[in-house]
Amino acid sequence: MGTIVIRRNQEHDAGELGYWIGSRFWGRGYATSAVEKILSFGFQDLGLNRMWAMVRDSNIGSRTVLEKTGFEEEALLRQARRRGSDFEDCLLYAITRRDYQSLE
Repeated sequence: MGTIVIRRNQEHDAGELGYWIGSRFWGRGYATSAVEKILSFGFQDLGLNRMWAMVRDSNIGSRTVLEKTGFEEEALLRQARRRGSDFEDCLLYAITRRDYQSLE
């Protein structure tokens, strides 16, 4: 069905969010639900101060999930990821503990 992970940086109390959902499960709210749960785990259980995610600019579905769960776009990373023989622009999204607490 999919996977979700936090890559934790203890020194900076930060975590990189990564997730993947199989295409036959798109549009059912699974990614949004998983991100909501992992945000709770990251901020409440791990004590993180910031979480961030990088997504291909062309991935509207993932961008929507991040925005719905409180992430804000911070930067455009030009040609940041290779896809086949091409390079694609990515967007950096982030949410802080303060942002997250204001959503509750």
